[in-house]
Amino acid sequence: MVDEMEKQMIVRDSVIGAFFHPYLPIEKLQEPLDRLSKEDLRFIDLKQEVNTVNSDFIGIRSENGSISADIKDPALLQKWAARPVQNTWLNRFSFVLTWGIAVVVIGFIAVFIYFLVNLKRRRRIRLFGEELASRHG
Repeated sequence: MVDEMEKQMIVRDSVIGAFFHPYLPIEKLQEPLDRLSKEDLRFIDLKQEVNTVNSDFIGIRSENGSISADIKDPALLQKWAARPVQNTWLNRFSFVLTWGIAVVVIGFIAVFIYFLVNLKRRRRIRLFGEELASRHG
């Protein structure tokens, strides 16, 4: 993570974003923070900024260090939260279709390479074979 950030810092006044997953051990955050603290960086706490996210069923806002959520439609929120990933026929069909197209494209590439090599071989035989026949005849 830090190596990628250092690449981005080549550009003057660049902005770098990072997120640390709260389920990871906090020890994994120490090394990047130690390396980044040596740089001339300005950290922004997004909770101190005004951020708003809205959907049909919830609105989330952060401001002055606090985060608030306004649930507009609890039933719709519950429906979306409990919604399992659906393995429908359309998902399966699109998966098979995508891989089918990939196999066909790979087949066409293989046939193209075969014909290209074969054409080159025939041309070489025609050019050099005719040349050898004219020398001896």
